[in-house]
Amino acid sequence: MELRQLSYFVKVIELRSFTKAAEVLRISQPAIGEQIKNLEAELKANLLVRHSRGVEPTETGRIFFNKARTILEYVAEARNAVRDYEEGLRGQVTLGLTPGLSEAISASAIERCSRDYPGISINVIEDLSSSLLARISKASEGISFAVISGYDLAKAQNITATRLFEENLYAVGSPKVIGKTTDPIDFSELAQYRLILLGNGSGAPHGLKAQMNKLAEGNSIPLSISHEIQAVSVVKQLAEREIGVAVLPLDSVRDGVSQGRLSARRIVSPAVTRELNLVWNTDRTLSAAEETIRDVVHQMILDSHPSLISKRPA
Repeated sequence: MELRQLSYFVKVIELRSFTKAAEVLRISQPAIGEQIKNLEAELKANLLVRHSRGVEPTETGRIFFNKARTILEYVAEARNAVRDYEEGLRGQVTLGLTPGLSEAISASAIERCSRDYPGISINVIEDLSSSLLARISKASEGISFAVISGYDLAKAQNITATRLFEENLYAVGSPKVIGKTTDPIDFSELAQYRLILLGNGSGAPHGLKAQMNKLAEGNSIPLSISHEIQAVSVVKQLAEREIGVAVLPLDSVRDGVSQGRLSARRIVSPAVTRELNLVWNTDRTLSAAEETIRDVVHQMILDSHPSLISKRPA
């Protein structure tokens, strides 16, 4: 017994006609008739009755029709399950990214995932690390995973963290202000500029402002932090307009640097670095789609992030 025999038989009964079934299946009528004859021979039973109005199933045929249709439905479900697994997972994934990282990878990540996993809908939430971590801590917030920076997560509750790497931060400004050069800049030289940082002015202990002030105090260097702004695009505009010098990861300003609108100089002596971690809620079971996109984003960051210091595992 073959699946095509079941398929032909079910279609003939559904349409009550060999002619119509042949048209729908795009197979010759004699071919359908031959396969159903073979089916009846194997079952040793008459399944159909032909008459002037078309075709009717016998009582045996009616019973067989119901079973055959169920078998075909199960086969279709099995094929769909394999297709979904092999050709594309389905579902919705919400990821959180910090402004600098979002600027660098959001479009590329969505483009790649849309191509490789068209059945997955991706939402991106752009926010500061403190806000993203607070939302990840609450399973009810619905964020699948996030990439955050600047946090020691060793004692974090209900958070699973995978360390990605440490990234260097750069002094970013107009070439007229910090020079048309890629040479490193000493931390002490930042004292001569008005600094613009990513932040929301909350004074969070894990924020970039707190980190900069701690380094400044430890090295007896006076800093002038004039603005904290949450949008990386605005920070870059202010730096380009010579309002001040921004402190940003290199990947968020590559376009401006390549076009000559901005210069980016790695901060050294001491270096200003931020540890990036991929985090998700331990109490929330990730779907297959969420795990897949998490792994894709993880690998994309490691593969395409030239400003990293190390790739040591967590």
